[in-house]
Order: sequence, then C-alpha cells, then structure tokens
Amino acid sequence: MYMYWVIDFFKNLANDRFMPHGMCYQWQPVTLWSNVLGDLVTAFSYFMIPAFLIYFVSKRKKIEMKGLFMMFAIFIISCGAVHAISAVNVWIPFYNLSGFMKLTMAGVSLATVVLMYINMPEALKIPSPSDLQVINDQLKAEIEEKTRLQTELEQQREKLQKTIKLLNSTQEAAKIGSWSVDFATGESYWSNQVYRIHGLEPGSPTYLREGINFYREDFRERVNEVVKQAQEEGKSWDEEWVLVDINGNEIWVRTTGYPTYEDGKVVGIEGLIIDIDQQKRAAIALEEQTVELQKSNAELESFSYSVSHDMRAPLRAINGYAEILKEEYADKLDDEGNRLLNIVHASAIKLGELIDDILAFSRLGRKELTKRPVEMVELVHQVVDEVAQSPYWNADVKINIEDLPNAMGDQSMLKQALFNLIENALKYSSKEEKIEITIGSNAEEGESVYFIKDNGIGINMEYKDKIFGVFQRLHSSKTFEGTGVGLAIVRKIIERHGGKIWLESEEGIGSTFYFKL
Repeated sequence: MYMYWVIDFFKNLANDRFMPHGMCYQWQPVTLWSNVLGDLVTAFSYFMIPAFLIYFVSKRKKIEMKGLFMMFAIFIISCGAVHAISAVNVWIPFYNLSGFMKLTMAGVSLATVVLMYINMPEALKIPSPSDLQVINDQLKAEIEEKTRLQTELEQQREKLQKTIKLLNSTQEAAKIGSWSVDFATGESYWSNQVYRIHGLEPGSPTYLREGINFYREDFRERVNEVVKQAQEEGKSWDEEWVLVDINGNEIWVRTTGYPTYEDGKVVGIEGLIIDIDQQKRAAIALEEQTVELQKSNAELESFSYSVSHDMRAPLRAINGYAEILKEEYADKLDDEGNRLLNIVHASAIKLGELIDDILAFSRLGRKELTKRPVEMVELVHQVVDEVAQSPYWNADVKINIEDLPNAMGDQSMLKQALFNLIENALKYSSKEEKIEITIGSNAEEGESVYFIKDNGIGINMEYKDKIFGVFQRLHSSKTFEGTGVGLAIVRKIIERHGGKIWLESEEGIGSTFYFKL
C-alpha cells in the first residue's frame, strides 16, 4: 500500500492536466521569453553559486561553520530548482511539482534560518575587515618587534662573545681562572686559565676529587676542610696554597670559594684561582732579606753603641789632659803650641758631642716606645723654653705657636724630635735680621700634619732626602755648627711612631718641615 501511495504521489506531481502558464501570458513572445529567460538565468546562477560554495568549503579545511555553508548551498539549489520548474511550466504545467519544490524550498529556508540563529554567536566572533586590519597591523607590529628583538639578541650575542673573549684574555694576562663544582654530580667546570695553571689541555673532564689531589699533600687536609665547611656550613674562603701541576711543578696559588644555593640549600661552590707564584716567591725572598737586614741593623746599632760608649773614657782623658796642659804648661808653650793645644781641646769637645749624638741615635732603636696622649701645645711651649737657652737665640726671635691637635705617642721622644726641629729652624735662620718661626698644623686626608716653618736660608730641594741621613750636612761646620745627626734622629723618632716626615724649602726663602704620626 505504501508503494502505491508513493507511486500515486509522484504521478500527481507529474500531472500536466492543468493549463500551461504560457496561456496566462497569451503566448505573447516578449512577456513569455522575458519570464522564461529570467527564470533560466536565475536558476543557472542559483546552481552555480552553491557549486562555488561547495568548492570553497572543500578547499578550506579549517573553515568554521561548514554546516551553515552547506545549508546555504542546499537553500540556493532549491531556489534554482523552483526557478527552473517555473520556466518549464510555461509549456508543461507541472504545477504540483512546482508546489512541492516551493514547499521544499520553504523547509530548507526555514532550516537555514534556524541554523543561522544557532550559529549567530559564532558568526559574530568572525572578525570584520576592519578588525582583520587591526589584527593584521598588530601582527605586523609584533613581527617588527620580534625582528628588532632578534637583531638586538644577535648584537647582544656578539657583545657577549667579545666580552667572553676579552674576559679570557684578561684572565690569561692576570693569570686568573674561574671554576665551579656541582655537589650532586661531583663534576667541575674550569675556565681555560684554570686548565693552563694545572698544565692540562682545556676541555678535559674534571671532578672535585681530581681538583683537590692537584694540591700539595701538606695542603690537602686544609682544602678538604674548607670544601666541607662550604658544603655543610655555607662558609666561603680566600687562602693561599701550593698546587702541583701535571708536570710536577709547584705553584703558589690564591683560591677563593663561595657556596651556591638552590631553594635555600648549598648545591655547589664556585670561585677563582690566581697564579701568585712569582709574587709569593718574591715576597718570601724579601721577608729573608728583611729579617737579615733587621738583624744586621740591630748588630750595627749594638756595635755603634758599644764603640761610642767605650770611646767616651779615652775622650774624657784627652779632654782632662788638655785642660791640665792649658792650666799648668801654657806659659811654657810657644804660640803655635798653644794653638795646637786649643785645636786638640776643641776637637775633643766636638768629638764628644758627636759621640753623644751617636749614642742618642743608637738608643732610639733600643728604647721601648711608650705611647700615651700628648698635649702638643704644652709640649711645644716646654721645648721653646729650652731652645731659648741656645746661643742662636736673640731678642729678635719671634715664635708663633698655633692651635695644635693632641697626639698619641711617646712624649719624651716627641719632645726630642720637636727640640731638634725648632733648634734647627733657629740655627739656619740665625743670620737673618729678624727670625720668625711658626709651629702649626693642618689636616690631610683626615690626619693631623704638624709643621715647623722658618725664614732661614732654605735648601736646594735636590737634597731634600739627603738631609735626613746620618752625618749628612749641606754646610760646613764653620758656617753652622752641628754633627749631622739631629735630623736623622727626628726621622727615626717619627718612623718609630709609624709616621712620615718631609720637607718643602726654597733657597733664600726658608724651610718648612712637615710630619705626621
């Protein structure tokens, strides 16, 4: 029965018992063909449009909403079929078929509307041309920024390579290498200079234990200790050890080590190794020499003290016998004899002064330095009172004593130094009509610098260091008396206080002695 119904249904669709549509046009050619051609061309276009849509969808594998596109294609095909049957109806009245096709088109169109409604939210997300332009501009800007960053990255990479090359050259020149150790694997990283110090080819695999075994046996216990402290206690180190390279050469090196952390735990160490072999050996040699020099100086001072002390007894005898001869036998000597006797007596006195100065100089090295606060202004006044007894003092001497900061030192030694300096200023200004001496101080890099300034004869600065030597004199004893030991004593006192003394002078203008403790 169902099959009969279907057959009847399709027979009815193909029923052509109706009047052809052309009769409605009264078979007028213009009317008839304008409608027929319009329907045929429209039908052709409706058939071609879905063909293109189907081709487009088949080529665009990732296109969104393919179902909607296919439904549009079916809708347009149904529209084309309706127009095609309309052209046929002009001659053959398949109105039942035409109605069925229109009903089908209506169903397809309604389904298309529903599908469009369902897909509208997704469709609204599809960028508009202006949105696409904005996105395109953003992509273009991002590409340009990426290109710029890539260029900068290349430039930075080149700079980094140059820096690494410079660092390697610097390390090689300075004999400094860098290293690190990973406690988890025991592997070590060595820079090229570290390999060179060990006498190895760069790039050879290294491990912590191998690195420790390069140190001389008597240092290995300490190396192990500092590594353990770095690992367990997070301590760093900076020490000097002896390393034995692959060829058996012993090399003094300075090593530094610092723990590295990860999540608060020590995971390794890193540091530097510096070849200090030449400097260390030179320092050790200078330290044999220094000890020997100190020993020699001590022996020389002891010898000078002994000799000078022993010479005082015969010198007193010479002076005593000279005095006896002058008192008891002067009338029995002729003029030449008395002149020679006076020379002997004066020479003995001068020799006695020289011995006293030598003894004073020698005692400085033997005397214990006792430091305490010293009121410099009061001490200078005491010294000036004593210098006032000098034969060089006269009524035209003017002493200016400025405010002086207190010092920390041995008061008796400082008094001797001030006495020698002030008396020296008085002596070498004694030929001036008016003598003016200024004692003051100034600050230099946070330290107090004391000075004694005079308006005496001055000296040629070419000899500024010579005058502080023992027995060094720039004038004859006939011009200015002295033994040439006074300024040497001053320098020794200042140096024993860890200080420094120097001179500024100009011939005919005067001299200024500076010292700091």
